[in-house]
Amino acid sequence: MKEKVEHKSNAKEILSQAQNNKQVCFMKVGLKQGELAAKEVTNLGAVDTGRMRASASFSIGENEVIVGNTAEYAIFVTLGTRRMEARPFMQNSINNYLDTYRDIIKEHMKKGF
Repeated sequence: MKEKVEHKSNAKEILSQAQNNKQVCFMKVGLKQGELAAKEVTNLGAVDTGRMRASASFSIGENEVIVGNTAEYAIFVTLGTRRMEARPFMQNSINNYLDTYRDIIKEHMKKGF
């Protein structure tokens, strides 16, 4: 005679935990990128008043973190002008620290499981 086995799905809770973890990851990555962008601004010698260094921003989309800088002249520092060499602090703060972002994601995506 076969025993009756009851099954309870935890799919809803697992998906909810994964979604929460994803939001935490996005928040942590956005904050870390702002910190690293400030570091890159300093390393590239693009600091006068410190305003651009303090103007890192980010927003969280459905499946992405959108990073930027609210200083109106950040684009000119990043891309350069006829009279000023480009100092791509935003690109550097992403490309030079990919392992850091991966570590943040690995650490926070497994929480609660």
